[in-house]
Amino acid sequence: MIKKFFTKRRIVLIIFYFVLGVVISAFCLFAKNPFTASSTKEALQYWSDITIVTAVLEYGLVGLSYCSHQGAFDGLSYSLKYILAKIFPMPRLDEEVSGTYADYKEIRKSKRKPIPIEGLFSATVFLIIAIVCYILYTTM
Repeated sequence: MIKKFFTKRRIVLIIFYFVLGVVISAFCLFAKNPFTASSTKEALQYWSDITIVTAVLEYGLVGLSYCSHQGAFDGLSYSLKYILAKIFPMPRLDEEVSGTYADYKEIRKSKRKPIPIEGLFSATVFLIIAIVCYILYTTM
């Protein structure tokens, strides 16, 4: 049986990443306001800058998520949980860090989820918009 790629969860995550991209773009609008541009060429340059920043930040978030899913931050999370468990005794934290780091790493490996690739769709759309705006800017 072929597994569906666009499940409800994936569609919700894709929409989340698009909304995140729009929010990042809105913050970039405060820095560069393309609506006050004196010409269309200048406005296209602003829109290209805004969308490339959004694409790069989203690609960075996806890269960090990939590293996290591969276990790059397990040592940091173990040490922080260990320190917090010693300072603030909580049963859940004490149970997580009661064993060695190797035990913790095995538990984390069994709980890993698949790598989220939904952010790549949104980042690629913003990158394509940036490229189109840049091409239009250079041809004017």
